[in-house]
Formats: sequence, structure tokens, C-alpha cells
Amino acid sequence: MIKGLDYTGVSCVCICRDGKGKFLLLQRGPKARDEQGAWEFGGGTLEFGETLEECVRRERKEEINAELTNLELVHAATIVRQEGSLNNHWVILLWAADVVNIEELRIMEPEHITEIGWFTKGELPDPPHTALHSFVELAGRKGII
Repeated sequence: MIKGLDYTGVSCVCICRDGKGKFLLLQRGPKARDEQGAWEFGGGTLEFGETLEECVRRERKEEINAELTNLELVHAATIVRQEGSLNNHWVILLWAADVVNIEELRIMEPEHITEIGWFTKGELPDPPHTALHSFVELAGRKGII
């Protein structure tokens, strides 16, 4: 059985901030589950027995070597997509955090992430992930970014 396809998956997504008004986005690589080439905040699925906070911290460390502080839950959303290869159902828990070790960030999973970069609300890269614009708008309204 496959998370998100055969049953509802749970994913923790994190808005990583630099403390200077920018946030980190990752470009999905060729082996990403879906939306290859799209830009997103990044995150991953909750593992059995793991707390939500542990999931966020593990995924950030595994993907980009990030150490986080000021971790806070921002929003919960359900995403159901039933079009072409995007047939899936996810519960997304959107988190925000500040990155402690900005100088040490690097792509740790090059098959899943092809590029990382710091952006502002007014300079989002193309193509965006399906949820990127709505999450940026939400985070802006809540004063997260």
C-alpha cells in the first residue's frame, strides 16, 4: 500500500526562514513522488511512531542539513488531487521555523531535490508546486513570512 494513493498520507511541510525576510524553497527532482521540477517549501511523510515535530526536524535535516529553532505549527490542510498522475490524498501540516545553520545548508538528496534558494513573497520561482501560492498567501496573512 502506498501513502497518499491507497490511503490518506500525512505530510509535514516547513517554511524555513532566514530571519531577514526570506524563506527557503526547494525544486523537486526527477525522483520526487510527483510534480517534478516544481518549487515548494519541502517536507515529508510522517513515519510510524514519530511525533509531528520529530518529522519536521528529521525531514529538514535529511533533505537540506537544516537545524531549526522557533518551530511552530501554522496550518493544517487536506489536498485531494484526481487528475492524471496527481491522483492522491494528503493531510498537510504546515510548519514554520528559523534556520540556525544557514551557511551549512546543502542538498542532501539530489535525486529528490535539484536546487534550493531563498525567496520573498514577491519573487516566487516557476513552476510552483500546486500548494505553493496558497501556502505563501496563508503564511503572509498570519505574519509568518
